[in-house]
Amino acid sequence: MAELDARRTEVLANAAKCIQRQIQTHLTRKEFIALRRATIHMQKHWRAQLARKLYEDMRREAASIYIQKHVRAHKSRRTYKNLQVAATVIQTGIRALAARNEYRYRRRTKAANKIQTLWRRFQALSAFKQQKKATLTLQCLWRARVARKELRKLRMAARETGALKEAKDKLEKRVEELTWRLEFEKHLRIDLEDAKGQEIAKLQDALNEMQGQLDEAHDAIIHEKEAAKLAIEQAPPVIKEVSIVDNAKLKLLENQNKELEVHLKL
Repeated sequence: MAELDARRTEVLANAAKCIQRQIQTHLTRKEFIALRRATIHMQKHWRAQLARKLYEDMRREAASIYIQKHVRAHKSRRTYKNLQVAATVIQTGIRALAARNEYRYRRRTKAANKIQTLWRRFQALSAFKQQKKATLTLQCLWRARVARKELRKLRMAARETGALKEAKDKLEKRVEELTWRLEFEKHLRIDLEDAKGQEIAKLQDALNEMQGQLDEAHDAIIHEKEAAKLAIEQAPPVIKEVSIVDNAKLKLLENQNKELEVHLKL
């Protein structure tokens, strides 16, 4: 009985220990599961908070980048517009200067052509008058020679036939006619000299006017170069100054004026 009681006590003790072990395992597992669930819940909330914070930071960063992009674009557009307006103003000034220089060049060319036309007309008229004068002189000399031959013939005929008086009358009429022609040529030569003096005076006036226009053009070109230089210095240093003055054409006009002065002095 004692052995059975001991065996029963041992079996009961083992059964109690097994039950306690199972119960403790169940309780511990239940506590572990609850703790794990709480931990997972806390981790979920904490990760959500971190994700929301990260999203907020990313959103703020994207917003700041968007604002910076638009601010930089606005500054770039404003700078480009200012540069475009300055370039347009400078181009307008340069084109206006080029147009004025072209207009002055055409005006000087027109005046030079007019002076050259007048000078060539004067040369042609002078040559024609000289040729006319030489022709009249030759005609008078030839007619005088013919008249002298006729006079000699008439003298010889008068000696032979006694018609000296009639030949003398004819010769006197011929001499009077030649005298009248000489007087006419003299008056014509005086008129030619007067016309030549008037033409020279007109050419001198035209030359003086052309010289005044050239001086005014030189002064205006110098003034416009200074104004353009001042405008370009005040503008951004992107566009360089370009000189549009045609020195070769100005030199050509000055040489033509000098030639006209030499012709007028001659």
